[in-house]
Amino acid sequence: MNLNIYKLFFAISLGLLIGCSPEDPIESDITNYAVFQMEGKQYSLHQLGEDYVDPGVIATEDGNEIEVEVTGEVDSNTPGLYILTYSATNTDGYSASTVRYVGVGDKETATNRDLTGEYLSGNGGENEVSKFADGYYTNSDALPPNEIGIYMIDLGNGSIVFPTQSSDFGPIIGDPNIVPGTGGSVNSDTSFSLALGIQGGVYGVTFTKQ
Repeated sequence: MNLNIYKLFFAISLGLLIGCSPEDPIESDITNYAVFQMEGKQYSLHQLGEDYVDPGVIATEDGNEIEVEVTGEVDSNTPGLYILTYSATNTDGYSASTVRYVGVGDKETATNRDLTGEYLSGNGGENEVSKFADGYYTNSDALPPNEIGIYMIDLGNGSIVFPTQSSDFGPIIGDPNIVPGTGGSVNSDTSFSLALGIQGGVYGVTFTKQ
């Protein structure tokens, strides 16, 4: 009996050694996804009426430059937020992308204005507005007390816009170029109003800085 056990152990050990033989290596494929280098700002403001020139994006795969496809366009004669998407596909067929946001309006006013601070809504709800780029802000609750956090853009011409964003209540939109009646306005340096498109309805709220 012991002899049979030893034979079995030897056979298993031999099989493991053969399986790990240098002549039978484990093959592994490595794919390198596109890496993007964006020229200019990712979050930018552009003066209404002036021609827009896309600064562009460079995409590389393992250090080698590859082709970039651009979707979207900027209408420099119409105030609003425009999104440019840059896509590139590597040699293995895997795609990657990055985006640029361009707010068209009164660039100087939007750049110099600062909406950051703590606010109260008409129903007493609180929210906080923080700036992360010229004209671009995060809003901790766009419809208190529902805790709907969004990012929004002050176009400098009195208008506020925010692109489609997800929430617990479904997609939220605030862009009159896409859904009429949505968006927002800067009432003064200490007050602004929003009109949020949610589930087919439009909900308005005004905020006053504390």
